[in-house]
Amino acid sequence: MNKSADQKWFFYIVRCRDGSLYSGITNDLVNRLRQHNNGTGAKYTSGRRPVTLVYSEKYSSVSEALKREAQVKNLSKDKKEQLIMTQSRQEQKTCDWPSGNPLMLAYHDEEWGVPVHDDNKLFESLTLSGVQAGLSWQTVLNKRENYRKAFDAFDVRKIARYGDKETQRLLADSGIIRNRLKIAAAIQNAKKVLEIQKEFGSFDKYIWQFVDGKPIDNKIKSLEEIPAISKESEVMSKDLRQRGFKFVGSTICYAFMQAVGMVNDHMVTCFRYKVSQRG
Repeated sequence: MNKSADQKWFFYIVRCRDGSLYSGITNDLVNRLRQHNNGTGAKYTSGRRPVTLVYSEKYSSVSEALKREAQVKNLSKDKKEQLIMTQSRQEQKTCDWPSGNPLMLAYHDEEWGVPVHDDNKLFESLTLSGVQAGLSWQTVLNKRENYRKAFDAFDVRKIARYGDKETQRLLADSGIIRNRLKIAAAIQNAKKVLEIQKEFGSFDKYIWQFVDGKPIDNKIKSLEEIPAISKESEVMSKDLRQRGFKFVGSTICYAFMQAVGMVNDHMVTCFRYKVSQRG
């Protein structure tokens, strides 16, 4: 039996103590990492211990591993970091709904389902959830930075003072969804948030009462199990509408609750599930 034919070779990248990256090839990855960390590995890593494995690929021949090593060594550090991040993302179990859009992936990984308690951020999320009506979330997310610029970073007090001049400016802004009713709703809702702040002390205190101040864990196992509404979103929607809010139907309210962590609808197998549970 030809043992060399069965031998596997690894191209690998390690991150050194100082943050720098070192790459190489080996036919014994475990032993090679041990060498790097006890000072008997490469000269480069000996003074930068400890090192951590951040990327690896398996090849059937040394020539293939060497070829890959040469390709990656010509990449900039930023490109290498992207390579590392991509493999890390592929190895993680995640929800089914994010597309390959980098913004959608980042939104899922860093924001969606994380409890929010800042009034302006809560108002931003409620506003954008309303903007989403009839559209995809990706369409809205792609324009979110434009919205933040156009709407004074969603400063509730500033938006509540918007008049005809600001409305016309927003209607002429190609960077946002130029829907007159949705723009009017954002201004109207900002005024109502100020009223709630006066009554409850904060919009945060008011809005989180609908889930008794803590996230609801729906223990989602598949995409089909994620609801569009809930009894809590129905109650929230009814109360908001009675207070004069616009674009706050039950479906919009539930999307808002998902976004700001009032419900945890990450799949239980998703790497973000437990993170969102902790808040």
